[in-house]
Amino acid sequence: MQRPLFNRMSNTPWLMYLGQLFVCFLFSTTLHAKDTIIYPKQQDITSHQNSYFYQLMDLVLSKTVNEFGEYELKPSIQDIPQKRAVLMLSENKRIDLMWTMTSKEREQMLQAVYFPLLKGLLGHRIFIIRTSDQEKFKNIHSFDQLKTLLSGQGLGWPDVNILRHNGIKVIESPDYQNLFDMLRAERFDYFPRGITEAWGEHKNLNDDSLMVEQHLLFRYKAPLYFFVNKENHRLHDRLLRGLTLALEDGSFDELFYRESNIRQSIQQTDIKGRLVFDLENPDVLETKIFENSALWLSNVDTSFE
Repeated sequence: MQRPLFNRMSNTPWLMYLGQLFVCFLFSTTLHAKDTIIYPKQQDITSHQNSYFYQLMDLVLSKTVNEFGEYELKPSIQDIPQKRAVLMLSENKRIDLMWTMTSKEREQMLQAVYFPLLKGLLGHRIFIIRTSDQEKFKNIHSFDQLKTLLSGQGLGWPDVNILRHNGIKVIESPDYQNLFDMLRAERFDYFPRGITEAWGEHKNLNDDSLMVEQHLLFRYKAPLYFFVNKENHRLHDRLLRGLTLALEDGSFDELFYRESNIRQSIQQTDIKGRLVFDLENPDVLETKIFENSALWLSNVDTSFE
């Protein structure tokens, strides 16, 4: 027997109500969904160097919870060399962001978050050398003298183009740790590293046959940014918003200057006591951030006096 029309119609408001509840549930779930953000597990041996970036990611994302929701940071399962990480991120595979020195090629492949995470400090480069060669480097007083020597760098690192553009000969290796073996084996003469990298790397090597060179320094524009996939506008906006808020409330500078590796590296390097070679970086895009002095390390900052 057919159900009365009245009873069938009386169910309609309930169905509409349940449908509205379901839509609200979906909207609420989407609105408050946790962002799971995967970053590349680092190949290099300087864990304390990367601890700054882990803390910075956490700081920046925590600033934006009210606007973007909760988050979870996770490393990739395997170590990912830098060049491979760039390619994977451009293809939106396995990682969501990375931090690295910029270049025109990288900014074509990825979306940069225009905020220098090390205040330009990465462009101050000192050398890891063989201990037996310190006297040779101490007697270098001109750039032409230095250009007679071979430098070593990782395959695809932006520094390679910068060094070659300035007339410096470069030997590359796809394996970061193999660079130290190549230096020991006299495949090249020196390994330029950022001042926040060199001291920790040398300490972790625990090898008296290598040392941080005491006399010379390269200086060039080398901002280090967060990078995301070009289509990941949400994460780009979240990172930029968080960095801006952290700069405005002082927490970015507090983290930067509190980081013991940064402070100790600057003090150990004694920038003012070195012969500085200023290099041209043809691979950096000039943006308005270079006009904002609050984003960059000043000469006064380098002494912490």
